Amino acid sequence: MIYRQFFEKYDPSEKLTFDNVEFRKGAAFTLGWDIYINPDFLPGRTFYFHPANDRGDPTHENIFNPFDCYGNLYENVPGYGTVFVGTLISGDFIFRIAHIELTKDIKKMIDEHTIIPGKVFLGKIKAEEGFAAHSHLEIVSICESSEICDYIIQKKQKTNYDILKEVLDSPRISGSIKVNIVDYCMDRRIDSMTNFSLKRTDGMNCAETHSKLVTYYNSRELFGL
Repeated sequence: MIYRQFFEKYDPSEKLTFDNVEFRKGAAFTLGWDIYINPDFLPGRTFYFHPANDRGDPTHENIFNPFDCYGNLYENVPGYGTVFVGTLISGDFIFRIAHIELTKDIKKMIDEHTIIPGKVFLGKIKAEEGFAAHSHLEIVSICESSEICDYIIQKKQKTNYDILKEVLDSPRISGSIKVNIVDYCMDRRIDSMTNFSLKRTDGMNCAETHSKLVTYYNSRELFGL
């Protein structure tokens, strides 16, 4: 099973603490995994799906590579800006870090298609698209779902709930917003968003997963990232 090899590398005690994984230790979480209604940080938007975790904190600006991977760099991606995509050496998901200024060494490793080791310094957060400097981290399955991530969810199932159902059932949200959310979900093949995962047609234009039905996973809930 693929998750056995993954745990041997990153969490050999299987305590689900992933002590062998490093990303931005000490940096504050600033925008979490959720559905935001009338978000004040996006004027004019009535709702915003955020299947990712953002961390600001310029006092902890360094970004380290969480997993051994091959890398790709995408620039000027609509809605994302600059994105580093890591494809795991032994895994069935990718991770995407937006708003990052990569080092010259990392760019060279990408160009030469060499393995980028876990915990190595990738670069620093940077301001893009009118936002203050922060990192935006997504975990996305390569196929429809990730055996590794689903195994972790099974271990943590006690805290699972459906955020989308909670939003659509809420009497505090107007009917027009609910209709727009339902239309949004139909276009992207979304039928639920739990606090662990969201299955949808991938919206980012990257070669690894573009337009595929994939699952986004909550990096904070699964890995503490």
